[in-house]
Amino acid sequence: MAARKRRYILVIFHAGRDIISRPMVLDIKRRLDREIPTQREQTQIDVWLDSPGGDAHAAYKLALDLRARAKVLRVAIPDLAKSAATLLSLGMDEIYLAPGADLGPLDVQLSHPHRESEVISGLDVVGSLSYMSDFAVQLAVTGGLELLRYTGLSRKEVLGPMLEFVANFLRPCIEQIDPHLTRRAYYQLTVGERYAVDLLMRRSVGKAHQLREDQARAIAHRLVNHYPVHEFVIERTSAQKELDLPIMELEAYDKRHDLESLHASWCAEPKQSILRLQEIGAKKSGAPKSKRIKAKTAKTARKEESRGTGAAKVKGAA
Repeated sequence: MAARKRRYILVIFHAGRDIISRPMVLDIKRRLDREIPTQREQTQIDVWLDSPGGDAHAAYKLALDLRARAKVLRVAIPDLAKSAATLLSLGMDEIYLAPGADLGPLDVQLSHPHRESEVISGLDVVGSLSYMSDFAVQLAVTGGLELLRYTGLSRKEVLGPMLEFVANFLRPCIEQIDPHLTRRAYYQLTVGERYAVDLLMRRSVGKAHQLREDQARAIAHRLVNHYPVHEFVIERTSAQKELDLPIMELEAYDKRHDLESLHASWCAEPKQSILRLQEIGAKKSGAPKSKRIKAKTAKTARKEESRGTGAAKVKGAA
């Protein structure tokens, strides 16, 4: 007899300063080990996700762990799944997004070198060199043309002084660039891009969303480099058309009402993070609700009969 297929829901709603982290992933792994006895071919896992992101390494490890346990992976996003949460979503076979829900860029966030408790996008760090280089060339060319026009000097006479002016003008900015931070940002962005490619290639999706490696690389590169700010909203239409991800409307998700009910109650109260694993259709501990109600009714009837009141008395009088 074939083993019965089972479907589980993993709820990850983050509040306050909680993020995707290695301790969180270890906690989830222990829950999965304890609660999921089925083989991979008989297992499906839905992730209900609302998170600002976190550690890309932790998100990647969680995606790998879920893929090893489940034949089918889904993620349902009622509001947001940014940064590392977007990375986690890339490893899912189906991505359900609410109308106002969004994914986000994969540009890594680093501690600001001069402002404590602030973060800065790795793209800003890496891009600062190329930006300053482009700006220097533009300033030298446009400034040199203006000098030629107004002074009547030769190009040779204008070029040297103009380049010296540009160098002196930009020196204070260049001296603020930390080469170690730039190198770190570059490698962190590379790591995020490689993780994204790997997760995209591991998905179990239909032919419409199967990717060649070059296509997966193009999607990952766009997520890391294309968007201007870390907070950029990638809503479901853009994610589907621009990124060719398996995006589906949350309205078509069969557990939509349960998800929306839980999310609404979570948003309405002072927020605390939710981390929960449950099987769909599993019976709760103790007697089923219908049996508990039946037992209570019989007990009440016996009390009423002993007192000569209630339903028993009415029946006798009839």
